[in-house]
Amino acid sequence: MSEKLAMETCRPAILACLRQYADDDLALIPALQLLLAEQGQDAYPVFFHILTNLELAPDEAEATWGRIIAHWEGTCGILKRRINLRTAICDYFCSINKRLRNPKLIELQLFEQIDTLSKYDNLTNLFNRHYFDDVLNRELARADRHKTALSLLLIDLDDFKQVNDVHGHLAGDKVLQHIARIMFEEKRTEDIAARLGGDELAIILPETDKTSVLVVAKRIRQRVEATPMVYNGQTIQLTLSGGVASFPQDGANGKDLLRKTDRALYQAKAAGKNTISVYSDNRRRHQRIDFNKALELEVLGPAPMATMPVMGKNLSAGGLLLASKTALDLGVKIQLGLPINPSMPLLVTGKVVRIAAYGPDSYDLGIAFLPARRQAAAGIDAFVRQART
Repeated sequence: MSEKLAMETCRPAILACLRQYADDDLALIPALQLLLAEQGQDAYPVFFHILTNLELAPDEAEATWGRIIAHWEGTCGILKRRINLRTAICDYFCSINKRLRNPKLIELQLFEQIDTLSKYDNLTNLFNRHYFDDVLNRELARADRHKTALSLLLIDLDDFKQVNDVHGHLAGDKVLQHIARIMFEEKRTEDIAARLGGDELAIILPETDKTSVLVVAKRIRQRVEATPMVYNGQTIQLTLSGGVASFPQDGANGKDLLRKTDRALYQAKAAGKNTISVYSDNRRRHQRIDFNKALELEVLGPAPMATMPVMGKNLSAGGLLLASKTALDLGVKIQLGLPINPSMPLLVTGKVVRIAAYGPDSYDLGIAFLPARRQAAAGIDAFVRQART
């Protein structure tokens, strides 16, 4: 079980147990013993993080729990009276293990208040910006250490200012809560959702490439569009735009990844909103023309696929924008024939450099042509120039 999953699944049960027996250590300790045994080894680090904010490995945490119980029993025997479990924990880490330099006896209710204020946005109950930054840097370090992918999804509500202007700021708050609830329900258990500020929301997706993050992003976008919110008897139709970037190809640190994700979000807004755009550093260097033609695309690779139908949208000497019912991974190489020559289609190869999801089975694929034969490149350039005159 991952650290995040253990925290999500074990934490509520441990907190409930601590709350139920807060004033009765005689009942608390056997209840904790039973609960920790039932939850498994991953529950022990969660318990210690709640009461001490220490981060222990599962095996170390389990062994430490056993030593603390022995210390508690021994201390009670020496003093000939019962002592509080938290006192025994604090004394153990100060006098024996010496992990705590500034010891404090932790009251459960106070801990929960401080923990909530330090991690959560009080409007949406998503994580706040400060905690998001910490988790992003930690997850990036973990992804780098284990050589895994990580993706970041940035979400911005379309025309949110208009919602505030027309319906009032209380309605705007309700909208943010509505969107946050959808995000939380549609994300995976291991994903981390946060409110960065205003109507800007984000999800960190560990061990997730760009194709997989698009699935989550599209699910959220479609549900928001299909679930208008009713406020004071008025229906508020909502849509959102999103930007996606991934580690390591788009950024080596949190600052870079956020900047690239924000750029992808800007592209989604510029494309007409209500869409998800994937970051690409492919810059437009060529004049483009409309190219609304039905085409057949073939994916190149060790095991070539059957051709798939696509619809051209625009064309330049450097690439082609296609509408497709199927998403392709970034970097995938393709081949297709361009009907720009009356006598014979011009065969070109390219690779996918941009993906945008617009709706169910609706994608835009940005194709950058690979270095072509001089004759083919000249033919495309001449066709584009002639079409613009």
